[in-house]
Parts: sequence; structure tokens; C-alpha cells
Amino acid sequence: MVNQIGTARTTAPCEIHNNPTPKTTKGYSFSQSANDPYFEAAVHAARTRTHQLATRHGLSPAEREDVLQELMLDLLEHRDQFNPAKGSPGTFTGMVSKHRAIELLDGLIKQRMR
Repeated sequence: MVNQIGTARTTAPCEIHNNPTPKTTKGYSFSQSANDPYFEAAVHAARTRTHQLATRHGLSPAEREDVLQELMLDLLEHRDQFNPAKGSPGTFTGMVSKHRAIELLDGLIKQRMR
């Protein structure tokens, strides 16, 4: 087989493009996130909670990034518990992020006291 440059290809085609989209925890794939209301609500909730904690408690940039990542991970792990018949994605992600943010803040305060 000849590639676009005109030289012969010596290796097999890349298998990455032939495989389905890799799954994250509990079967949620990132390709589903493009138009997914839950994912959009999760991103909004995580960013909002992180900003609130950073503003009220003076988090460093590294702490902000850690909190944002922890919140996103937790929200994606709770994806299977969301029931659209019981409420909107924004309500669910807001409550989950609020509870997790409290836990993270407690950990940060304890860490600062050492």
C-alpha cells in the first residue's frame, strides 16, 4: 500500500481508529457527551461548585483543579443513578456536586490544619 507521500507503508494501519470509542467508568463514553444534557449539566455543576469553593475559601490553582476533577469524576460515576422521570439533570448534578464539594472542603480544611 502506498501512502499520500508516495512511499510504501511498512506497518499495518493504526488500529485505534478501527476500535469503538473507549468507555469510561460504568460504560459512559466520551463520544456520548457532545449533545448529552447530563454531561453538560455535570460540567456546569462542577465548574460552579469549584468557583464557589475557590471564592469563599481561597483555593490555590492546584486545589481548584483537583476539586474540579474530583467533582467531574464523581458526577460521571453517579450517571447511572440519574432518573429523568424524577428531575432534571441540572437538579441532580447540582445536589451530587454540593454533597461531594462539602466532603472535599472538609478534607482540604483538615489538610491545611496539619
